[in-house]
Amino acid sequence: MALVTHHLAHSRIPELGAESPAISVITAAAAAAAASVSAGSGAASGWQTPAPTPPATPASHAPPPAPAAPLRQVRIIPDVLPEIFEFLVDATETLHSCALVSHTWRNVVLAVLYARPHFASVWSLRRFTAALARRACLGRWVRWLDLSTIRTTIPPAEFARLFPLVSGVRSVDLSYCRELRDCHVQTLLAQCAQTLTAITLAGNKHLTNASLELIAAHAGVRLRALCIDECHGITDACMQVVASKCTQLVTLKLASTGSLITDASLLALAWPRRARACDSLRTIQLYSCPGVTDASLTLLAQACPHLAAVELYRLPWVTDVSLAEMARHNGSSLRSLCLGEMPNITDTSICEIGRSCDMHSLTLCHCEHITDRGIVELVRHSPNIGFLDIGLVGDITLVSLVATAQCCPRLQDLVVSGNLFAEAIPTRAVMDIVQSIASLDSLTIFQSRDITMDDIESFSARCPNVRCIFVRQCVKITPALAEVFTKTHRTKLVVQFASA
Repeated sequence: MALVTHHLAHSRIPELGAESPAISVITAAAAAAAASVSAGSGAASGWQTPAPTPPATPASHAPPPAPAAPLRQVRIIPDVLPEIFEFLVDATETLHSCALVSHTWRNVVLAVLYARPHFASVWSLRRFTAALARRACLGRWVRWLDLSTIRTTIPPAEFARLFPLVSGVRSVDLSYCRELRDCHVQTLLAQCAQTLTAITLAGNKHLTNASLELIAAHAGVRLRALCIDECHGITDACMQVVASKCTQLVTLKLASTGSLITDASLLALAWPRRARACDSLRTIQLYSCPGVTDASLTLLAQACPHLAAVELYRLPWVTDVSLAEMARHNGSSLRSLCLGEMPNITDTSICEIGRSCDMHSLTLCHCEHITDRGIVELVRHSPNIGFLDIGLVGDITLVSLVATAQCCPRLQDLVVSGNLFAEAIPTRAVMDIVQSIASLDSLTIFQSRDITMDDIESFSARCPNVRCIFVRQCVKITPALAEVFTKTHRTKLVVQFASA
């Protein structure tokens, strides 16, 4: 893509008139569409006068053919061009052809191509930086900057060359840029402080509290999303600054921080109340933060009146107390809940969430103390649930599936275990229950030891509305069989992981 945009940036493109082949094609297509609409409207009226049959004319006296009527020009309003070209963002060759129509189209195409650049390697990043250096105006079109797609180590010099050239970035993902330093973050913020609304920092081992304090000071109230993952130089000390400056945060993720992020970080967000950092918070994600306990989560639930999505993974000191408090204070807004490897979560809090919240999405993974009682009570009060993942819950039986099929008329995506952990039930029995869910769009079967292609064939025939079936760790389903099935059926079969 960088080579295509480089070619477009240096092409000399004349303004094309009415005789341009590209304009003629567009005009002809519009004229044909108008003619078909006129013909259709006449036929739809139900009243057609048969045309009189002209008398036969000898071939020698046939009149000359009438000249073709000139085609009408169809002019597209320039304001709608960006909306049209957004649908072609992945078709770079088509966009290149559109850029050759006129200077107006070329500028719009360049803005679309440069808005979300894709980098496959350090070499492509260097080419992109060189294009920006040759034409400084191109840097203002960059809106989303994602360097996480580069799997190799990016030299520090590349950050120093790229960041001064971009001035309108709204979202930046610097995940696993291992050589990123605080000075590079400072350079980026100097250019994009007025537009930056989301930043992701993951696996940046050299970053310290200084980077987060710079983000809070420069982006401030404009920042909407902040993700900190595996940044072991960032501690509780900087969260007070974030809480006081970033008062419009919508999404906050703290992950894999070890013991560096504790209750103090969440308490800084929730108290004192004058910080107002929780008023706008909608999504909170806490992964592998062993220093977080019920004390801070309970206060956070009380201080955040609009929480809509909560994701908690590997928090060994979080119990039913904080989840029940969250259900009581956020019952009117909480719609999505993900719990993974939470050893102290039981049916008590799941039942409270079911009774207090209108859940739309629920994921329960490796929560061994959740049983049929909690699942049944939750689905019984959640008729609007559209996504349910109970593939690795633990001690559940077919009772949970039967209740789900009866109480969830809008369920579209379901993840279940082929062989339920509590009892040796064949996968075919599980699929027999699932097929009664009329609204189901996709089914994921996890860890099945006995499912075969015959079961898949039978399920697909009985459930024509299911568009996709995912199988994970199902020993008898191979990618080759899935490819043959997908070619011969409307339902798509995807093997995500096959164990030997």
